[in-house]
Amino acid sequence: MVDKFDAAKFNYFTTVLIPISSLLFGFIEVNVVNEVSNMLNTRRKLYLFFILTALTACGGGGGGGGGGGSPVITTTSINNATFNSTSTNNFGYNGVTAISALTNTPTSTTNTSTLTYSGSNITKAVVVGPDGALITFDTNLGDTIATTQAYGGVLLVGAIKQNQQEQILIANFPSSTKSKIVNHNKIVGSKMYHSVSLQANTSSVDPTVSANYSGKLLGTYSSLPGARNENGQVIITSADVSMTANFTTDSISFSTNNTVGKWLPSLGSNTSLSYLNMTGTLTDPDNNNSFTGNVTTSGAHTGSVTALVIGDSAEELSGFGSTSATNEIHSFGFITKK
Repeated sequence: MVDKFDAAKFNYFTTVLIPISSLLFGFIEVNVVNEVSNMLNTRRKLYLFFILTALTACGGGGGGGGGGGSPVITTTSINNATFNSTSTNNFGYNGVTAISALTNTPTSTTNTSTLTYSGSNITKAVVVGPDGALITFDTNLGDTIATTQAYGGVLLVGAIKQNQQEQILIANFPSSTKSKIVNHNKIVGSKMYHSVSLQANTSSVDPTVSANYSGKLLGTYSSLPGARNENGQVIITSADVSMTANFTTDSISFSTNNTVGKWLPSLGSNTSLSYLNMTGTLTDPDNNNSFTGNVTTSGAHTGSVTALVIGDSAEELSGFGSTSATNEIHSFGFITKK
C-alpha cells in the first residue's frame, strides 16, 4: 500500500505507534515525510485503513464543530487505573517480559480539555492527562488527530504525537461536558506506560428513576508469553457496555460484550477477546452515587468496577475498573448514557 515499500527501513517507526492512529476511522491519506523521508529521500504516501470501526462495533462518521476551541469537559476529579509493560524487542511478538502491579491513583485538576476545529476536522486537542496536566496534540506540528462514532452514541477522538511515542483515545458524548474516558499509552525506553482515566464529577443529586444505560469501554490488556494465546503483547481493548440501574434499591447490573482488541505494535487483524467479557452487580451502600462491585469474566479473570452517577438527572453512568489473572491484567474505563 506504500510505493516501493521497504519493511526493513520502516522498522519500528511504522510498526509501533503510527498504526494506533488507525484506530480512528475510514481510509485516510497520511503524508509521511519526517523519518521516512530521511531514510528513503523521497515523499511517500501511506494509506492507512483505519480500523476503529471494528473496535467500536458500529459505523459512524467524524464529529463536527465550528472554529475555535470547543470544551470537551470541565472537571476536577480524575480516577486512574495505571500499570506498565516492559519489553526487550519493541513490544513485538512475545515481547512483554514483565507487567507491573496495577495502581489506582485519584487526583484533581482545574485544567479543561478542549478541541479546536477547522470545519469538521479537529486540528488541535488539548487533553487533561492522567496526572491532571495538559497534553497537546496539534496537526500543525505533525501530530495526527481523528474521530469516529461508537456504540451508544459515544464520540471517540484519537491522537498520536509526531514522534510516535505517545497516544491517546478519548471517549465522551458529543453533547456532554460531564465526563470522559482517556486511554493513554506512552513509550519511554523499554517501558510502555498505560493509564485509563475517568475524568468526571459525581452528581450530588440522588437519582430516583431507574434506567438502562449503554456505551463504550476503552482499555489496555497485557500478558506474559504463554499466559494466554495473545503472543505476549500489549492490546488496546474495546467493548460494548450495558447497565441496568435500579436506584430504588441502589443496585446496578453491569455487563460488557463484544470485547475485541488490536495488538500493539502492529495493530493488524482484529482479535476477539471474549474471555474479557464481564458481568457483575454494583451497589452503593454509602448512598454517595458511587457504585462498586466485583466482576468476573468468562475467561476466569476477577476484578472490581466502580461506576459514578454523572449529571443532576443521572444522564450518565461512567466508571473504571480492572480484572486480572495469573500473568495477565486488563485496566479500563467506560462511559454510558441512558
